[in-house]
Amino acid sequence: MVSTGHEPTGGLPRALRIVLFAALVAFGPWLLGGGAAVLTRWREGFPLTGGGFFGIAPARWVAFADDWFLASSFVLPFVVGALVTVWLWATPLESRWTVAILCTVVFGVVTVLLAFGNGFVDETRSPVQYGLVALLLGVLTLQLPLCFLLAAWTAPPLGIVRRRPSARPLPRGWS
Repeated sequence: MVSTGHEPTGGLPRALRIVLFAALVAFGPWLLGGGAAVLTRWREGFPLTGGGFFGIAPARWVAFADDWFLASSFVLPFVVGALVTVWLWATPLESRWTVAILCTVVFGVVTVLLAFGNGFVDETRSPVQYGLVALLLGVLTLQLPLCFLLAAWTAPPLGIVRRRPSARPLPRGWS
């Protein structure tokens, strides 16, 4: 039986489930990034070791963490949530992995574009450098992996993925 997208999972309509899913995959990783930024400021360097790491001086890590407190960072989860909601509403997908990849790519692209915009505003670094650093930090602070895992883990229980029709057995003698 093919899902029409109107069957409630847990009593919630499909639109509300999609919005809840999009908020989860957008705000969860964003909050993790905020925690890493706060920890970086507190430790005055790389969040785990304090000080320098990966050939980057502690002051530079703190400068990267300060970017999380810009207005564009607070816009990020809303933009990601809106894009994921619209995409999943328009194109129901059949695989949790496709949904997870989609959500992670949307999160990464929005992160890079907002950082790219910050690079135009801040003239001390180039926009490309801003974007690449934001993407690298998204991986190092586990925001992108968390987005992928949350999407893959929660898509089936929330009914985000469309169920495939079950294969009908062939009549006897046809196999």
